[in-house]
Amino acid sequence: MDNRFKFRVFVDGEMFYQEDQYLSSFIQRVYIRLNVSHPSYLDFQIEDILMQCTTLKDIKGDLIYTDDRLKSIDGLVGTVKWDRGRYVIDWDGTDEVVELFYFGVYQTLEIIGNIHDTKTEKTKKQELNDMMLDERYWKKQEPDFVKKVVDGFKEIYGEQPKNKVPTEKGN
Repeated sequence: MDNRFKFRVFVDGEMFYQEDQYLSSFIQRVYIRLNVSHPSYLDFQIEDILMQCTTLKDIKGDLIYTDDRLKSIDGLVGTVKWDRGRYVIDWDGTDEVVELFYFGVYQTLEIIGNIHDTKTEKTKKQELNDMMLDERYWKKQEPDFVKKVVDGFKEIYGEQPKNKVPTEKGN
């Protein structure tokens, strides 16, 4: 099957991929997976969770789909969207939108997740916030432990934590 006709959805905490079948059959499988017999029973549109393959691959060779979260080598993070007949990256925190096909920009990007699976990102953020409360970070300032926190924030945001390392708990 041509990659441009591949779809996937995020259902019940896991990614559900279209196999070699027509889109209508795949959508019927999604309804079964959601335990609904008719789309009118859903409180959302199937298009809201349906992600189409762009046919492009990231720096690791993984196919890029709409709604994927991508990270650039510069640390920018953005979301792949379909906009006015083209795939674009909507960069977080900016008004900048870049066409995904633009000069092979996709070859310098890494998939770090997607907008439907926010559990992973929230879990990592919570883990890092918990680590910042650990006295090895704020009191003892153990270099390896502090580096792990800083690197974790760089992985998510492409930057260091906004707070400086406090010298006493609560500061």
